[in-house]
Amino acid sequence: MGISKIKYPVLIAASGLLLGLLGNLLFYEQPFGISVPIFALLLLAALLGLALVEQAQLVKANFWLSGAILFLTAMSVLRAAPFLRALNICGALLLLIFQAYGLRSLPLSSLNLGGYIGVFFEGAFLSLALPFSLIKESNKTLRKHGGSGKLLERGLVGLLIATPLLIIFGLLFASADPLFSEFVRDILGPDLIGRTFLILGLAWPAMGGLTYALTRSTEPLTRLQATPVVPATGTEEGSTAELSEAPTGTSSDIRSALGVVEAAVVLFSIDVLFGIFVAIQFAAHFGGEAFLQRHDLTYSEYARHGFFELLVVSVLTLGVILVLDFITGRQRPLHHRVFLAGSSLLITLTFIILISAFLRLNLYELIYGFTWLRLLPHVFMIWLAVLFALFFWMLCTRRTHLFATAALVVALGFTVTLDLLNPEVFIFRCNLERYRWGLELDVDYLGSLSEDVVPQLLTLLDSEDAEIRQDAGSWLHSNLSKLDVRQERAGWMAYHYSIERAYWLLDSRRVEIEKFEFPGWED
Repeated sequence: MGISKIKYPVLIAASGLLLGLLGNLLFYEQPFGISVPIFALLLLAALLGLALVEQAQLVKANFWLSGAILFLTAMSVLRAAPFLRALNICGALLLLIFQAYGLRSLPLSSLNLGGYIGVFFEGAFLSLALPFSLIKESNKTLRKHGGSGKLLERGLVGLLIATPLLIIFGLLFASADPLFSEFVRDILGPDLIGRTFLILGLAWPAMGGLTYALTRSTEPLTRLQATPVVPATGTEEGSTAELSEAPTGTSSDIRSALGVVEAAVVLFSIDVLFGIFVAIQFAAHFGGEAFLQRHDLTYSEYARHGFFELLVVSVLTLGVILVLDFITGRQRPLHHRVFLAGSSLLITLTFIILISAFLRLNLYELIYGFTWLRLLPHVFMIWLAVLFALFFWMLCTRRTHLFATAALVVALGFTVTLDLLNPEVFIFRCNLERYRWGLELDVDYLGSLSEDVVPQLLTLLDSEDAEIRQDAGSWLHSNLSKLDVRQERAGWMAYHYSIERAYWLLDSRRVEIEKFEFPGWED
């Protein structure tokens, strides 16, 4: 039974949304309690009720799972031990996946260990993926019975798809930037954001789980798309009818799973959010200290955090555009131009966000010093910008099939850059430069690096600062001892240029180095 054969997709979508609303009443800012078995009972009741409405043939041999789910959720209320409560709730979630699989499929006793593992991953993945097809099928049902307002209906579907993405990006932006967080609180209020996120976080997998349970049979779920819609004919390019035209293709053609209207709503909605964030960035950077002081911030406090969140935003943006490009049908030139306009604006805004993240990380490194975990994102951001540029070219020329090759080349470029840069020597030199400016030098961190930095670490033995000489000498003594052991056991097959060079340099100053005690952690 495929999604196209579901009789009441709108009812399933509405049931999932209702479960999300009820879950919000039960769980928002409340510790887990009797709300857990109540929500489980509501979910199972919705599952059974929809199965009866759809007249699905049920496998009674798997009904024991519902009893087990209710038992575990009830025990999570009766037992207060944290581990036992977590075990009961996690066990109930696992059984829910098996119940969704077994509602119409074979008895679970027919599965072996590999089958159980496969069911878990299939159920978890499809519970998150199927709502897209369910929403599309619901839209087609509404359009079939409504007859008019096709463009509005498809726009609403796009908005439904965009909403969870907007929430994710909004939360990342709020975490990265205190001014944006203040803006969101002023506009929406923290209560609305939290409740919306909880409702969608429950409604989305509920819709997917219900769909999975009602469509899963003994045959694999290979067709997630409904029957094709015959496009309107006789329209001129650029007209509203052309823009609202549904994608063509077979029911299994995922490359036409989404129409250009839905994709445009998703892209331009995210564009608006990104545009607001970028505008706040410009206001902070060009408004000067006076602007930030009105918000009780200094530029240093404002800019020295949030770079990791902005980096995540950039990676997710690339993934969103790539997925939309893959699943959006664009049969006419206007379709491609609309999609390209939304994508181009999003890529441009993401470039600005990448620059902001780069500058923030640079300031953070200048204040707190350079480390591996701070240097890697710096190099990664540069190559991510290159990948965005290549991807933009592919979108313009409709050659996105080359993305995988471009990603491979960029990954190779990232690795080669690190090889040529010699990261640990670069980190050492940058931190030493900070020390010359009067900032602190973390010798313990530098000493914990590999043999690549031994030549640089040896220069600290000539430092005028006795504490630095002592710390450097301790780490050098530790390295020398480890390399002595390696040298005794390693043959010519184990030759390594950097290690051999480090050992030769350490051995040349052995008498001096062995006067220092080992680092405190080796005592």
